[in-house]
Amino acid sequence: MRKFLLPFLVSLLALAGCNKQEPPVFSGFEAGTMAGGVFTSDSGTKMYVTENGQNFDISRSRRVIVQYETLSVSDPDRIEISIQGLLDAFIRDPYAVDALSDQPEGSPIEVTDAWFSGGFLNLLVSAEGKDYGKHRCSATYLVDKDKIVIRLLHHDSEDVTDSMINAFLSIPMEEPALSYDQYAQSIGKKDGLYPAPVLFQWTARTLEGGPLNLYEREGSYMPPSAK
Repeated sequence: MRKFLLPFLVSLLALAGCNKQEPPVFSGFEAGTMAGGVFTSDSGTKMYVTENGQNFDISRSRRVIVQYETLSVSDPDRIEISIQGLLDAFIRDPYAVDALSDQPEGSPIEVTDAWFSGGFLNLLVSAEGKDYGKHRCSATYLVDKDKIVIRLLHHDSEDVTDSMINAFLSIPMEEPALSYDQYAQSIGKKDGLYPAPVLFQWTARTLEGGPLNLYEREGSYMPPSAK
């Protein structure tokens, strides 16, 4: 995963085996596509699920984030993994706006990690509640004179409890990146001026139970086609 805004809470850990002739075992989190028992990470690495103790759905094709551990195997060209965790991605296509308020909008949400990979802005988020059906997330973007501003909007329909729900959101960057290209062309800059500066915004509480505040972090986006 490519680091973007906030430190990635769970880093990839290399655990060397005691027998030096055995391949190392890796564990960590990856975003990508699961289909037919094969996980393809955003970096293009294929991993074959051979252990699935919690019976996650690994046959249906969709975008996911997985927690895994590689298994020691004799074939270096076939990476086999054990799946310990899996979250389906909620895909949220951003829509363009002409202006953004300088005040907090919507309900509070915590962004625990954010990064670019696979042509997406990926977000690990949490919010108070217990019913996913009462929560709605969307994203808007504004092409400023020198950057893209993306804002995550969350509405919880008063699903307030002592519990927390966690989710994996992926915001496709194709449309914002295209708009940035068009703006660069319109002012005579080089076609495909990348990486594109990105300002990501969301609403959260200042302290537990405190007033709402608009938070933001800066990053830069390099589309896969421009790498």
